Amino acid sequence: MANTPQTSLVCSVADQSLCLLNTGMPVVEERHTILVLQDYRNPLMEMEPKVLSARKCQVVFFRVKEILQCHSMFQIALSSRVAEWDTTEKIGDLFVASFSKSMVLDVYSEYVNNFTGAMSLIKKACLTKPAFLEFLKKRQMGSVDRVTLYGLMVKPIQRFPQFILLLQDMLKNTPKGHADRLSLQLALTELETLAEKLNEQKRLADQLAEIQQLTKSISDRSSLHKVWRRESLSIERLCC
Repeated sequence: MANTPQTSLVCSVADQSLCLLNTGMPVVEERHTILVLQDYRNPLMEMEPKVLSARKCQVVFFRVKEILQCHSMFQIALSSRVAEWDTTEKIGDLFVASFSKSMVLDVYSEYVNNFTGAMSLIKKACLTKPAFLEFLKKRQMGSVDRVTLYGLMVKPIQRFPQFILLLQDMLKNTPKGHADRLSLQLALTELETLAEKLNEQKRLADQLAEIQQLTKSISDRSSLHKVWRRESLSIERLCC
């Protein structure tokens, strides 16, 4: 059958959709999350003597398992859809089904809100624990693409902007009469809304952290002033 303009458009929709797997985006993202667990978290938890306490490990790798679970489910659904692509040329509904769940917002919000604190903890541990810094260096040098722990853990934060750009590109190449167009539009709206909610919750979490830090600073100054005042009184009594 000769290619008509409409046929070419439909083909381009298929190409855009399949590029999600052809570029390996979900597979690579899932692999990065698995590496965080198997190359970093698990060895640190099992290591004796500890170079990072179990409590600090829980803070650093908070919600990583749940992130992996969310993405694994999306990967399974996507692979199944590609396997039946000749009969079901749709992908937008998978995004809607996978990322409109409240669990996804909860998991990613807690991960994103915890990220700054986790990175601060890692930085402090690198400065105070040479064995931990050496562990990170060996893991990075032993990995295929030499990605740092920070590079691996920032991937979930970058995920939604990447998906949004992909959906925008797909919509540009999807004709109005195509069966997937409405679900792609809905998926884009869902992901943009999710990204906005994550940004807002991160902003609120940062504000709360600043308030807590300020409160702690004021409390520390107050305690220091009380100590100074007490010492001053003691000196005055000795001098009188």
